[in-house]
Amino acid sequence: AFFRTTNTTIIITMAPLTTTSLTTLRSIRQYDPYLQQNLPPTPNNDTSTTSYQSNTEHVQFDTSGNITYLNLGGRRLRKLPSPISTFHPLEHLTTLNLGNSDLPPQIQMDILSSLKQHGTLRDLHLSGNGLRDAGITNLSAVLEDFESLEKLDLRYNDIGPAGATSLGTILNSSKNKLRILHVEGNELGDEGVTSLATVLCTNQTLMELYLGSNSIGPNGATSLSKCIEVNRTLSKLHLEGNCIGPNGAIAFAEVLERLKVEGGMRGLEKLYVDNNEMGKDAAKRLAKALNSDTAIEAVMEG
Repeated sequence: AFFRTTNTTIIITMAPLTTTSLTTLRSIRQYDPYLQQNLPPTPNNDTSTTSYQSNTEHVQFDTSGNITYLNLGGRRLRKLPSPISTFHPLEHLTTLNLGNSDLPPQIQMDILSSLKQHGTLRDLHLSGNGLRDAGITNLSAVLEDFESLEKLDLRYNDIGPAGATSLGTILNSSKNKLRILHVEGNELGDEGVTSLATVLCTNQTLMELYLGSNSIGPNGATSLSKCIEVNRTLSKLHLEGNCIGPNGAIAFAEVLERLKVEGGMRGLEKLYVDNNEMGKDAAKRLAKALNSDTAIEAVMEG
């Protein structure tokens, strides 16, 4: 692509798409009415590389015409005759959203396995796909040596304690480079969060962890507090909509107070704990321990 400016007008000319990009777009569009209307069409269904396309909310390209971003969230993909052969050629794909799609879990795993060898996928969204613990176990087998992945979205997948253990396998892998993990809206509970916290004590890659609405109580919060005492990488921890209560809040506060007195370094910068039934006294103590009026989101809810 090149950019040419004339006064205040910016003209952007896209490179022609590759044959792989065109073939993939045609294959996906023909099985979903919504995508037929919203995914960039190829003129007259032309498969030549002379067709030009612009980036949209569903697909984006690099300057050579390769698909780098593909958002198929909520789309009906089950009828794709060969999902693996559709996705496997995408050697430059960095972001893939298959969240809330109707692809069976095993097909999702097969697609990811076929993409792994390219070493380009960094951002993966699988929210709302009903993976459950069994699916997360299968996913961990695929992702534990997925070296390029930096962000993983697994919100609302009915994940329980066993699934949390499988997530720990991914985080504990020597090849893991995951920086952001979304697990909101599952059922990890205290048992699952304690399992994750054990792994996080030694993990040195994860920077943001989203655990909102996971039925986490005081015991789970205590496990996480012990983790932040030794973890220097995790900077954002989201616990909104759980039930850590006053005891969970105090557990965090005690660790942060101890680190402050001892002059120890800490990685945690932001702690989001609104809607956790902490009570005002515990919330105030936690806010003071973090030494910030803004680091705790809506901490004074009572």
